[in-house]
Amino acid sequence: MALLQNVANEYAGKNGYTMVNFIGNGAFKEVYRISMKDGITRVLKLSDASKCNVDRTEREISSLLKCNDPRIARVYEHGIFDYNRGKYIYFIEEYLDGGILTAKMASNKIPIETILTDGKEMVKALAHLKELNLVHRDIKPDNIMFRKEINQPVFTDLGLVRDLKNISLTPSRVDQGPGTPYYSAPEQLNNDKAMVDWRTDQFSIGVVVGIWLTGQHPFQSKGISTYQVVERVANREHISTEFVQKIGKLGLSKITQMVEPWPIRRYQSIEELEMCFSGR
Repeated sequence: MALLQNVANEYAGKNGYTMVNFIGNGAFKEVYRISMKDGITRVLKLSDASKCNVDRTEREISSLLKCNDPRIARVYEHGIFDYNRGKYIYFIEEYLDGGILTAKMASNKIPIETILTDGKEMVKALAHLKELNLVHRDIKPDNIMFRKEINQPVFTDLGLVRDLKNISLTPSRVDQGPGTPYYSAPEQLNNDKAMVDWRTDQFSIGVVVGIWLTGQHPFQSKGISTYQVVERVANREHISTEFVQKIGKLGLSKITQMVEPWPIRRYQSIEELEMCFSGR
């Protein structure tokens, strides 16, 4: 449901955009597709400054502006827009027209080689974030889109980004840190902030690729619920035997190291991690 449609229309009208279409929303953000007079399409993201975490939104924008990699969505403009006595945080991001990973994962026609190529591209995006001391913390199929012309995966939505150079915005007293639980690493689920680094995102990529390859979460066992899967990850239990067998039959057992419960047991360098996707 588009609650900020009037704000989006007003912004577009005042800034020379000719079309505004609602795409979707998150906890505090609404997303619109907008078109310029020359036909170029962009994405407008809006947040009500009175309802969202302004510090976190500003950190997202500043983090995106630091990024300079084609595998991470580009930001062109940002600021505060005044409308009807309210203030709205906005930023203009590139429009990615190649679809979303969630849709691709629903298809059974994607060759394993293509999945491995996309996985390697995700690792390259992770390498760029690592260089900038940024941790995405919400890598999941809904936040990975594609460039149509080259079918390249792109990380989007850095709304939960952690800048390791800055003070954490997550209170130490809370039991669980930010992230989508089903794709989160144990250190996120337990709010072990001292353990959160690039290996946390490595875990999430491992979950995404693992599900894409086998159809199941690495900690999924027959008959257990999604909630129980998350609980097993949080408790740092063993990767499921079923997953180990399935990934082993594909000749891709190296991927299991990406989802080890303790960061110290995951890959300790990008170079090692890339080898997971270098073929079977």
